[in-house]
Amino acid sequence: KDPLTNKWRRVSVVLNKNGKQSQKEAQRRLNERIEAKLNDKTPTTLKSLTFHAASDEWFQNYIKTSGSKRTTIKTKLSKLNTLKKFVDEDILINKITLSYAQQVFDEMDSKGYVYQVNKDALSIFKNVFEYTRRIYKLQDLEFLKDITLNKRIKSYDEVKAKRNKYLELNEIQSIIKDINMKAQKMHSGIHKRFYLFVALMTEFQALNGMRIGEMLAIQNEDIDFDNKSLNINGTIHWF
Repeated sequence: KDPLTNKWRRVSVVLNKNGKQSQKEAQRRLNERIEAKLNDKTPTTLKSLTFHAASDEWFQNYIKTSGSKRTTIKTKLSKLNTLKKFVDEDILINKITLSYAQQVFDEMDSKGYVYQVNKDALSIFKNVFEYTRRIYKLQDLEFLKDITLNKRIKSYDEVKAKRNKYLELNEIQSIIKDINMKAQKMHSGIHKRFYLFVALMTEFQALNGMRIGEMLAIQNEDIDFDNKSLNINGTIHWF
């Protein structure tokens, strides 16, 4: 009788022989199985919970509780889907070991994913386990802290490419000049005004570092002409 549910549960063993020795052996095995069943406090749901199912649950909880912007949520989902590609669809979350987890992130590294992508994936991986511990009482998460990532040394071309993402002042001025020249060539007043606005917006962003969505979200009350200040408090997203 299960003391947690007060219900009877059936346990059986089968032996080929029917002698007294076999009966004693059968009783011994039965006692072991009954003891194992009674000592197993793992929730039934956890016994069949895969990592993929747990990660989907975690993500739905993240949407409800994180307070993140829609673009952040979409980015998080993309990162989660990348991680799930490297985790077997049928593996139970309570069967994942350090060895298996390390293989997941080693494989991501071998496929050419950069360190930051792997780092984000590991963060999500740990969050899924923490969620499962909280909701399903998953035990022993100690191995998570022993997962390591390979921090690859950047090549000269990678460093150079990152530097080239930034524009010098003379380059920005050249871009603005070209946009204004294009505006002067427009015959349509609407098109000319469009390019003039683009030139002004480009200069404005370059001077204060605002994103385009933040700039387009500016309201009249955000501007303080007397103190020459601007309150940046919103953004615009397109979906």
